[in-house]
Amino acid sequence: MMPRYMISLATMIACAAATVANETIFPPVNDQTIVGVWEALLEPPPAPLTLFRMEISATGDSYLSQTTAGNPDFVLFKVVPGDSKISNGTIAFHFHQVSSGPGAHDLWIRGSGTATATQGFIKCGIGNGDVWFVKGNWTRDLAAASQKGEKEIQRQHSK
Repeated sequence: MMPRYMISLATMIACAAATVANETIFPPVNDQTIVGVWEALLEPPPAPLTLFRMEISATGDSYLSQTTAGNPDFVLFKVVPGDSKISNGTIAFHFHQVSSGPGAHDLWIRGSGTATATQGFIKCGIGNGDVWFVKGNWTRDLAAASQKGEKEIQRQHSK
């Protein structure tokens, strides 16, 4: 008969193997998986939140917008193709400001990430801060979730 500690050890190994087997690992971001919409928030509260939205095109121009919550102004940048690259999961994008008004005029985003055609994460530096770009329109999903929660709370108050 097998000792109880051997059965426990075998069970732990089997559970660990099942956990690793179910973990999704994305490949390094490349020139195909970078294509799409990416969004990031720069400042944690209480500072004004700054939203970055990057739209990377496979064939045309690519852009980055910067908007601060509560401020009607925005800054729009266009990627400088000859000064931007993706290699082995690492990105280095040079954006030049195309909107009028104040702004950085030139902005570099450097970092690394993983992605598929529909999902991805890029950790990078913008100016003096680090941000996580997440692939997709996820900030819209947050707004919808907030509105749903607000409606449910109002419904509870009206009972």
